[in-house]
Amino acid sequence: MKEKNVTIAQLNKEYQGLIETDIGSNLKGWQEAKEYIEKSTAYSHGEPVDFLYMPKIYTPEAFACLSSLGKMTYNILGKIIDAYQQDPSYRRLFPFPKELEEWLLLPSPYPSPLPLARLDLFFNEDNFDFTFCEFNADGASSMNRDREIRNALKTTPAWQEMSKNWDLTGFELFHSWVKAFKKIYLSSSGSQEKPFIVITDFMESGTTEEFKVFQTAFEQAGYETEIWEIRELKYQHTGLYTPKGRKIDAIYRRAVTGEMFQKKDEIKDFIQGIKKEKVVVIGTLSTQIIHNKVLFSVIQRQETMSLLNSQEQDFVKSHFPYTVSLDAKTDISQLQQEKEKWIIKPQDLYGSRGVYAGKDQSEKEWLQLLDKYKNNGYLAQKYHTPYQSINYDFSTKPYAKAYNNITGLFLYDGEVTGILSRAGQKGVISSLHGGRTMTSVLATANK
Repeated sequence: MKEKNVTIAQLNKEYQGLIETDIGSNLKGWQEAKEYIEKSTAYSHGEPVDFLYMPKIYTPEAFACLSSLGKMTYNILGKIIDAYQQDPSYRRLFPFPKELEEWLLLPSPYPSPLPLARLDLFFNEDNFDFTFCEFNADGASSMNRDREIRNALKTTPAWQEMSKNWDLTGFELFHSWVKAFKKIYLSSSGSQEKPFIVITDFMESGTTEEFKVFQTAFEQAGYETEIWEIRELKYQHTGLYTPKGRKIDAIYRRAVTGEMFQKKDEIKDFIQGIKKEKVVVIGTLSTQIIHNKVLFSVIQRQETMSLLNSQEQDFVKSHFPYTVSLDAKTDISQLQQEKEKWIIKPQDLYGSRGVYAGKDQSEKEWLQLLDKYKNNGYLAQKYHTPYQSINYDFSTKPYAKAYNNITGLFLYDGEVTGILSRAGQKGVISSLHGGRTMTSVLATANK
């Protein structure tokens, strides 16, 4: 009988032992998993996703902790969105252009302030402490890569052996979103029992294979669903329409608000449909308030603290890294002298584009970056040393290496529904910096 309160470290050690016991078979398993991914829908920008051989294993106790912190964060972010929309003085803390501000103040047709988000954080698997990294709203992705990597690894020797003692259960992220989407949509005025749904994005930026998986999930729930380029949607006085002339009832918006604003002249019909309240868009544009990384400097100010109860205030103080705008008002001498302790990032890009950790730069490179990005829409944030764990990449020797970990919590209408786990060996953990994805599973002892 397995210990009831087994730790993540113990589970990892057990899995590693199964790999090391039979390297040859697991090397073959890795090659077969790679072949599976190459034939799968797990592609990003035309290339199969990179992954690690060991799954990221969570215990029920760890998942309970992550679920609790997700709910707390959702409540805090909801208060911030509400304060932004209701209080002009609070609004001034955010550096949004006037026209974008007008978008963010448009009324929502439903009460949920944040339908979908991914909370990225550094999670310590030993003591369950954590520090937030960034938040992604409606454009949050990678549900499909987690699913496909799990499918690729389930038949490998180590997974099969581990499954003799433990149930390794993945997180279902598609039908669960359909359920949350339906609940939010039906809470809007004038909702239809069987809405016609469109999934939309700028297709040069979107993960179209993932959209197709969501489309299938919506259709299996009985909803006609189509995928359309956001620029092609047309507004008429009766509503928003597809290029084929079908009136849209509800939209799953995957387009990121920042990109929408950059390309606003190309999506005038889409914006008009929202302004005229002719279509239910999930989520509303106001999610940009928490998606923009400037939130991390605003949340620590007294104006935000006054919105929160004492428990929420302690939560913010304990788990949000010190963050400042990299502008003329900021004394950057400390950043220049202590590059290992800082990371700089743009306020409103995604996928870790434009993010630089001081520890990854030479002294000269770091000074050049600070000079280049000061007064250029950047933030400076205290660097958090990520939790490290051993994983396996059989494409290079040594196979076993220590990786920095980052954990992403998929939040569907305030509930933590699943986890995106990634790892890398640099200060910035992302595919742009050599990062890999690990499929996330919950381990429970077999009876």
